[in-house]
Amino acid sequence: MSRKVLVLFFMVLGLATFGVTAQDEAIPYIGVGETISGEITNGTIQYNVTATAGQLLIIDVVAEGFEPTMEVDSVSSGREVA
Repeated sequence: MSRKVLVLFFMVLGLATFGVTAQDEAIPYIGVGETISGEITNGTIQYNVTATAGQLLIIDVVAEGFEPTMEVDSVSSGREVA
C-alpha cells in the first residue's frame, strides 16, 4: 500500500547542513522553504538534519488518508526531543 506524503521544511537562523535519506535513497540538498513530496511504501521515512542547539526548525507533515506522526531525536544525546 502506497501512501502520499508532503513534508514542508522551514529552517530559521540558517541551518548549516541538511542531509536527507528517504527509503534508502539519497535526496539532494533541500534549502530553506523548499518542499519534499513523495510516497511512502514501507511505512517509514527518515530525514536527518544537522544544526546547532537552539536553532528553530519547523516541520509540517501533511498526508492523504491517514494521520502522520513525527519523532525528533537528538543524535548527540540519543534522546527524543520532540
